[in-house]
Amino acid sequence: MNKKHSKRKAFKAAAWALLPLTLVVGWFYPIVGFMVLFCMFFGISIAFFKGKFWCGWLCPRGSFLDKFIAPFSLKRFNSAPFQSSLLKILVLVFLMSFMMLQIYRAWPNVNTMGTVMVILLGATTLLALILGTFVHHRAWCMICPVGTISSFIAKL
Repeated sequence: MNKKHSKRKAFKAAAWALLPLTLVVGWFYPIVGFMVLFCMFFGISIAFFKGKFWCGWLCPRGSFLDKFIAPFSLKRFNSAPFQSSLLKILVLVFLMSFMMLQIYRAWPNVNTMGTVMVILLGATTLLALILGTFVHHRAWCMICPVGTISSFIAKL
């Protein structure tokens, strides 16, 4: 294994901790919720240069699912519904609309906007845990809005 590859594996092994850390600390210090936006923008920005590199190597939720859910996942995966562009776009539009509406309502209170991000992270993580347990540990990743946008960018 080369040095570059081992650094990536080491980061991936540690990245999972950002998910529970953001969720727990975010409830007490809502400003931490902006870490969600950072991850979203960073994941999408990387797509211009490396495609879906974020999803496979850097995403805290993906690393968490790999580490904790994969061993218990039923892995009864029919990928066809999750590969549907329509489903991916519907999830993207729904979650982004929800986020923008809630940020608009919370504006200009930074703590409330951070809370919106923590709640959104918690809800999507709960969905990822359910899908991960009963379908496949990375089922959420196939419909994740950041992954969807990254895929579209990577195809350009």
